[in-house]
Amino acid sequence: MLDTPQRWFVCLLGWLALLTAVSVGAAPLTPELQRAARASTFEVVIKKPEKDPLTYEKPLPLDLLPYSERTDAYNSIGTAFALGSNRYVTAAHVINGSPNSQFGPPVLRRSDGTIFEIDQILKYSMHQDFVVFSLKNDPAPPGFAINESPQLDDVVLTVGNALGQGIVIRDGLYTSLTPEDQDGRWKWIRFSAAASPGNSGGPLLDESGRVIGVVLAKSPNENLNYSLPISHVLHAPENKAQFDRRSLVRASYLRSTQTYSMKDEFALPLSWPAFDRAYLAVMAKHERAGSTALLVSAADAAFPKGAGTESVLYDPDSNDYKPRLIAQQQDNSWTANAPRYSATDLPGDGSVSIASAADITLLRLVRPNAAADNAFYSDSKQSMDLILKTLDLRRSIGQDRIRITSLGVALTDTQQTDAYGRVWQERVYAVPFLNVYVYLWLLPTPDGYAGFTQLIGSAQRDLITERALRMANLIDASYTGTVAQWQSFLSRRATLPKALTSMQLETGKTWSLRTKRFAFSVPPELVTLSDASVLQLTMGFIPQGTQTVWDIQGARWAPDANAKTSLTLMRRLKPPATAKPALRTEFDDMRNRRAPYATNIDRESSSIWRLTRVLDMPAGQPGKETADELYTVSLRADSSGRLANAAALGQQMESTVQILDRG
Repeated sequence: MLDTPQRWFVCLLGWLALLTAVSVGAAPLTPELQRAARASTFEVVIKKPEKDPLTYEKPLPLDLLPYSERTDAYNSIGTAFALGSNRYVTAAHVINGSPNSQFGPPVLRRSDGTIFEIDQILKYSMHQDFVVFSLKNDPAPPGFAINESPQLDDVVLTVGNALGQGIVIRDGLYTSLTPEDQDGRWKWIRFSAAASPGNSGGPLLDESGRVIGVVLAKSPNENLNYSLPISHVLHAPENKAQFDRRSLVRASYLRSTQTYSMKDEFALPLSWPAFDRAYLAVMAKHERAGSTALLVSAADAAFPKGAGTESVLYDPDSNDYKPRLIAQQQDNSWTANAPRYSATDLPGDGSVSIASAADITLLRLVRPNAAADNAFYSDSKQSMDLILKTLDLRRSIGQDRIRITSLGVALTDTQQTDAYGRVWQERVYAVPFLNVYVYLWLLPTPDGYAGFTQLIGSAQRDLITERALRMANLIDASYTGTVAQWQSFLSRRATLPKALTSMQLETGKTWSLRTKRFAFSVPPELVTLSDASVLQLTMGFIPQGTQTVWDIQGARWAPDANAKTSLTLMRRLKPPATAKPALRTEFDDMRNRRAPYATNIDRESSSIWRLTRVLDMPAGQPGKETADELYTVSLRADSSGRLANAAALGQQMESTVQILDRG
C-alpha cells in the first residue's frame, strides 16, 4: 500500500498527464479547417527522367516498389503553400538541388494531380531558407491568413507532404524560440508537432489555421523541429535573392581549412530558367573564391613548395605503375603512399584496379590485348564499361541492389592539360535516377589508362573541371607497356604529355631510348629484347630551379612483364638537409659507392643477383662533376645465368648510358 507522499505524487502525475492531454488535443482539427489547409497546400515535385542511358546486369525489378511510387511520373521533394494573390512559399533548400538538374524543373502539384509551373521567383534567401514565387496559370487558392504574433505553448499544426505520401496534418505545441546558429540574427520557432521528410517548405499553422511559419528542419535527436517565422518572409526585401552564409572550406588532400563568408545578392523577379542560371553563377563564383582563399592561405605549406615534400621529390618510386594521390599527412609532410587496390582481371591479360584516396577513386586500366589502340582510346563507352567491372555502382530497387554494367556514351569527352603538361581525357556520364554525374579523368598510358573518378551532384557540374584539375596536379603516375605499345603511344601526339614529346625510341638490332636528359641503349649481350619486351618509365616531380617539373626519373628494360632479368637507369638528386635521415643516407651511400652501390655483385635472393654502378653527372664546366645529382644503372638477372666478371660487366653497363644533362 502507498504511503501518503507516494499517493500525492501519483495523483500529481495523473493531473499533469490529463492537463497535457487536454492541451495537446485542443487543436480543433475540424473537417472545415483541414479542407481549407489542404486547398492552399501543394506538393513540390520534379519530373522523373524519361530515358535511362544505363545498362544493368538484369532487368530492374520495379514491381518491388510501392505501386504509387512506380506509377508516379514525378518525385516528391517537399511542400509549398499559398499566401494568396499568386504568391507561394517554400523552403529554399527544397529547390536548391534543382538548378542544373537532370530531372525537370520544380513544379507544384495539387491533390487532384494537376501540375502548375513556376512563373517567376519573387524573393529568395539562402540563409533564412525561404523562397517566394508565382505560378503560371495560377489556380488562385484562398491562401492562408497570417499570424505574426504566435505565443509560446500555443497549439500548432504542421501541414505537408510527409514522406511523399500526400498532404498530412499533425498537431503539437509551440515550445520555444531558438537563435539561428551563425550570428543570432533571428530566432527559429521550435515546435513539437511531427515533421517528416517532405514537410520542408510547408506551413506551420496556429490552431485557427493561420500560418505562423515555414517548416524547415527536423531536430536530429528529439521532436523539437524548426520553422522560420512567417514575418521574416513577409518583411524580407522585395525583388532580391540574398545569400549570407559562413562555411568551412576544405580540400581532401590538405590539412588546412578556411572560414569563408558568402555574401551576395541579385535582382528579382526572374523566370525559373533565369533564376537557375543566376543561382549557379553565384554559387560557382563563391566556390572559386572560397577555394582560392584556402589555397592562398595554405600556399607556403602546399605541395610542391611546402616543407615535408622531400619524400615525393627526391625518392622516385614506380609503385607498380598504379596512380597515387599526393596528400598532406597529420605531421604536415606530403607523401604519395600506395593505397590498397582491388583488381579484376579482364580477358586477354587486361585488368582494372581501383583504390580509395581522399574523396576520389583512383584507377588503373590495363587494356586487353585485343583492344585496338586508336579505337580503345577514343571509345568513351568501352573504357567506362571495363572500369565498371571493378567499380561497383548499383541501383537500389526495394531490397534489391542491381549492378550497373554500362553508363553508355559520355555526355562530354574533352581534353584538359594539367599544370605539368599532362593531357587528360575528361569524360562526364549521366546517372539520371540519382541526379548525379560520374566524372572520369583518364591519363592515357601505353598499355591503357591511369586516372581517377568521382560522383558529383548535378548542381555542381559546372565546377567539375576546375576541381578535377586541382586533383590531377597531385596525381603521381608512371608508364609501362610493350615496345609495340610504346610505339603506338608515342605516335598519338595529341595526348602525349609534355615530358615525353622529345622522347625517341629505336628498336631492332639496337634498342635505345633517348630523352633530353639521357640516352640509354641495351646491347643484346646484356638483355635480349623484342617487340613484346617491356619498357617502363618512372615519372616524378623534380625540383628544377625555383620550379617543379614532372619528368622522367628512370627507365627499365625487361624481356617481358614477368622476366627476372632487367636493366634499369635511375636519376637521383641530393636531398636537402630538411629531408629524413634515411633519404640523405641513401644518397650518401650512392655518392660514396657503399653497398649495395659498390662495384661487386650482390645477391638479391638465392635465385637473383644484382649489380649496380653509380654514374657521376657532368657539371657545367668540362671535366667537372656535380655533387648534387647522379645516375645509377642496375642489372638484375637470374642466378642460373652466367656470372660475369663484375668489373667488366660494370664497364659494359656504364657504356649503355650517355648522360646529356648537366648539373
